[in-house]
Amino acid sequence: MDAEHLYETVLHVTPPWYVEEVRGKPSASRLGKCDEVVVVIAHGEPLACPECGCACPRHDSRVRRWRHLDTCEARTVLEADVPRVRCPEHGVRQISIPWAEGRVPYTRAFECWVIDLLLEGTPAGVARLTGLGWDAVNAIKGRAVDRGLSRRGEVSPRHIGVDETSAKKRHDYITVVSDQETGLVLHVSPGKDAESLGKFYHSLTISAINRIESVAMDMSLAYIAATKEHLPQSDMAICFDRFHVASAFSKALNKVRVRENLKLASQGDGRLVGTRHDWLASDAQIDGRTRRWFKELSASALQTSRAWAIKEAASRCWEFVSVGWARKAWKRLIGWIDRCRIPEIKKLSDFLKVHLWGILNAISFGVTNSPAEGINSRIQKLKARSCGFATKAAFATTVYFHLGGLDLYP
Repeated sequence: MDAEHLYETVLHVTPPWYVEEVRGKPSASRLGKCDEVVVVIAHGEPLACPECGCACPRHDSRVRRWRHLDTCEARTVLEADVPRVRCPEHGVRQISIPWAEGRVPYTRAFECWVIDLLLEGTPAGVARLTGLGWDAVNAIKGRAVDRGLSRRGEVSPRHIGVDETSAKKRHDYITVVSDQETGLVLHVSPGKDAESLGKFYHSLTISAINRIESVAMDMSLAYIAATKEHLPQSDMAICFDRFHVASAFSKALNKVRVRENLKLASQGDGRLVGTRHDWLASDAQIDGRTRRWFKELSASALQTSRAWAIKEAASRCWEFVSVGWARKAWKRLIGWIDRCRIPEIKKLSDFLKVHLWGILNAISFGVTNSPAEGINSRIQKLKARSCGFATKAAFATTVYFHLGGLDLYP
């Protein structure tokens, strides 16, 4: 088999296209080897309009080149004098090219290889391996994401998670919406305001909006406002994340401990010195070595002990299955907080009264925002691996590329 027929087979070139010539550029540094292989492809007759398929006369032609997968370590380029036809109905059109898309200077096989490399490595590493520039690598990534988003079709999740993650320093954020059931990123937009989340709701159809059953989020006023504006069933769908509620209790408890420790230390009492992490841990997380002395300390009359007991009671309120019993438990807890006479803890009463409806929704659906937090952790690893991004658009493209579950290949 000669070189022309070999490349016709390898490249899947079919009539009216055929390989006319294969030539190599000798290497100046490697004796007997080639630096570049050029595969010249020609087009025979007849010529057809790419829109309607009818036979048309040639209008003109232009020589084009495409980077292809290397041949035996030699850079391989496809070259063709691509005709344009003059169609009576559609005017002047370039004929279809089976090995590449549009005006892209790379073959489909080469782009697939670069996409595979990007899924496993960094843009800088891919640029070194392929000999491409950063702009070329990012352009391939951008086309892959655009291709995947256009193929994704209608988005219609039942349970979604909403969270923000940092794009740059100085409180620069993006909003990420994910599907709680599949773990895939559905939407990325700059900022963490109501408009950022509103863009996602605007992209949904009415039927998709009505299909949403739960929206797990933190207590962000902007996210709540956007969801209430776009979701008719928002009062039943918004679910406040358990771990953000627990964080509020932990912060209040730590403030009590700090204040009381300063007072006791001034009196020569060091019971609370070095106990921060013991109070913040749940009862089930306390190891056997510290359980005995911590049990005695938590049973004392210290305000920190009472604050810890309230925190533990709050964590048990999430364990109810029945919303009715959960509502009674939370209201009893709010009453206890109102009577506790601990200033830092009493501030939580208003917080719970305002957000109780969303807490009960979360208990009803049994959802948390932990899947979204997990996605945010993976996003931050992507950011660190890429050494940051010049723009938020580039950041969003990378998130879609790795976490969107898109069909990326040409």
